[in-house]
Amino acid sequence: MKKQDILELRKKSKLELWKEVEKKRINMAKFRARFKAGKEKNSQTIKGYKKDISRTLTIIKEKDILEKESEKDKSEDNMKKK
Repeated sequence: MKKQDILELRKKSKLELWKEVEKKRINMAKFRARFKAGKEKNSQTIKGYKKDISRTLTIIKEKDILEKESEKDKSEDNMKKK
């Protein structure tokens, strides 16, 4: 995954990111089946799938943290106004 790909992932919504994770998991499972059947030779591809999934899950987690912080900031602002 290139830096440009990561930047594009960051622009997507959480729902789109979850769909991306599911798609990558399915592709990895299909690749594993082909690899075990002897149709694929490069085992490093599985490692690449795992890293892509991890990167995407990290971006989702970052978005969760940012949402919680923004909600916390909003509630603090409301408390100050009262």
